[in-house]
Amino acid sequence: MIKAEFSYNKRTHISCVKIFYKDRLFQECHFDGKEIAQLVTMKLNQANIRLSDYDAEKRLKDLKNICDIQCSEGNFDVNEYMRGMANGLILAVSIFEGTDPKYIEEKV
Repeated sequence: MIKAEFSYNKRTHISCVKIFYKDRLFQECHFDGKEIAQLVTMKLNQANIRLSDYDAEKRLKDLKNICDIQCSEGNFDVNEYMRGMANGLILAVSIFEGTDPKYIEEKV
């Protein structure tokens, strides 16, 4: 996760943009004046929002892929534990998508 912070020294008229990645200082940039530094900060934070959306989409895609594998024959139907694992993944996908889970029922 990327985060940018802006600060301005009124005495020196120097701006500072601190860029954090996963809550650790990654880069510090200094600018003369405010405007460019404020713009850079805003753009970095906007990019982070798009990155977070992409990351969530990729994670959901990966979760669905794992769920499909676990729900295939030879996996979920081996024993109760494996069926429970499949149903847990089905629940996780449904939570992300905001849908009702369609669990795999026990074969009689």
